[in-house]
Amino acid sequence: MFDVVIGLGQAGSRIASCFQKVFKIRAYYLNFARVDFSKFKGEGKRLLVSDGGTGRNPFYGKKIAASNKDKISEFVLSAVEKKKYIAICVGGGGGSGCGMIEMILSMLIREKKRIVLIYTLPEKKEKLPAKPNALRILNNIIEKFISEGKVTTVLVDNEYAANKYKTDGFRFEGINRVIPKAFKRFWNISNLSAQHNYIDFAEGYNSLDENELKRAMYFSRGFTDIRIVNLEITAARLEDNEIRKEIKTSSLFIGSFDINTSKIAVVVVALPEELKGEKGTNDFVERLFIIIGKMTKAPYVFNSSYYDKRLKNITINILLGGLIKSKSLTSLINQAIKDKDLFENKGNIEKLDLTGV
Repeated sequence: MFDVVIGLGQAGSRIASCFQKVFKIRAYYLNFARVDFSKFKGEGKRLLVSDGGTGRNPFYGKKIAASNKDKISEFVLSAVEKKKYIAICVGGGGGSGCGMIEMILSMLIREKKRIVLIYTLPEKKEKLPAKPNALRILNNIIEKFISEGKVTTVLVDNEYAANKYKTDGFRFEGINRVIPKAFKRFWNISNLSAQHNYIDFAEGYNSLDENELKRAMYFSRGFTDIRIVNLEITAARLEDNEIRKEIKTSSLFIGSFDINTSKIAVVVVALPEELKGEKGTNDFVERLFIIIGKMTKAPYVFNSSYYDKRLKNITINILLGGLIKSKSLTSLINQAIKDKDLFENKGNIEKLDLTGV
């Protein structure tokens, strides 16, 4: 699905390394700090643009990127030569990745590449003003690229994710691994018919192939969200409102997007093999498709299901594309912009109003 992955900065490189391991694709890493690369073990080509770092200041990072534009351009364009589908990973809390991202997005768009941007928001406990800065850079990306339909963006809120996975001991490294593995669930769909007894309830479709998945990811634009719902094997007894509640709270990466703003949805229901032939199974799967279709209101929906002997529970995998910026995200971004002057005055940094961030 991705031809190549590019990691920007320390956090972006860590995520890109996880994509490289999961998808076995070429990876490229760029950074402004030698110390970050000294401890980094990801496989792939590296470019140390400069040596001193940015002090987690993305606006200083932009100046470094501008003064090294030719070096960055040569490395990136070489990485994507004869490649079409590009994943770019950036940690929003730092200065290297955020300093380069707008330049590189513009570069790739001019080359007519299909881009998926994985952008993380730092936890609020990180040193100020990491999260507000990340929101300001995100706003620039939304205005220049996302709202213009030029980039598909997967937004990962580390605060949300850390709380979601805290019972499993997840921290940054764990969250980084979750991201590519979530995508892998969908990329495998085209091979399922050969591996398992495949059933499909979507009229006109025998299976979900890679082209349909690319359409969901690259052509819907806006924001993309992945939701995973695990239900007990007796879930057919659940009422519709109970299923809807599970779906509403099932986002892996961020909890603020409105599911009914999606333009395209890919729904894959995986069932334990012991349910095969059970009375009511087909009716239950069709009911799930109807419920999700009404929730998303997406004009394009791809529904599929399959049996897997390895499963003990019913798993609903949902990929939503074309989501619009939510009200809560808009509120956080507006607060970051409102406090703009305080970011540039370190003496007043403690006065930042981060309520709700």
